Amino acid sequence: MIIRPIKDTDIPYMYDFTKKAFSTAYVSDGNEQDYASNVRASNLYIKELEQVVEEDSRVVGDVMLSNFVLPYNIKALLLNIVCIDIDFRNKGLGKSLIEVALTKAKDMGYEVVFLAGDPKFYSKMGFKPSIEFGLKNTNNFDDRYILCKELTKGVLDNIEGPFDFAV
Repeated sequence: MIIRPIKDTDIPYMYDFTKKAFSTAYVSDGNEQDYASNVRASNLYIKELEQVVEEDSRVVGDVMLSNFVLPYNIKALLLNIVCIDIDFRNKGLGKSLIEVALTKAKDMGYEVVFLAGDPKFYSKMGFKPSIEFGLKNTNNFDDRYILCKELTKGVLDNIEGPFDFAV
């Protein structure tokens, strides 16, 4: 298995891969494949930060990050999608994909990553509820599930207030 950046030749297969992976996910609204396609088509998409796991010449995992515009002067990202083929789950691939993507993001000068997700899973990688940093979303999402991780230590120390988490 290798982790590598997504290639143009992968993209035609990603819609069906994402749909299938999320069809057996613990939490899914059934629209993740459309969301991922929309992100790829947007000006917020950062192709260099989309990483896949390849096994026997096929994609079995995907993580996608995009620019995240905040009303603060920090370089932020949104972790959009993490999906793993059902036959490859519970082997640490999701965590490995995220770690590779976050390392690349930090190398590119990004300072913080936000996501909506399960705090039990993401806290193992250093994500904390954004409310712990004094950042409250204005979208009526449960703040326990709006998480962030500083890639640059202390970047959120002097920032607090509302932010729009509409994605």
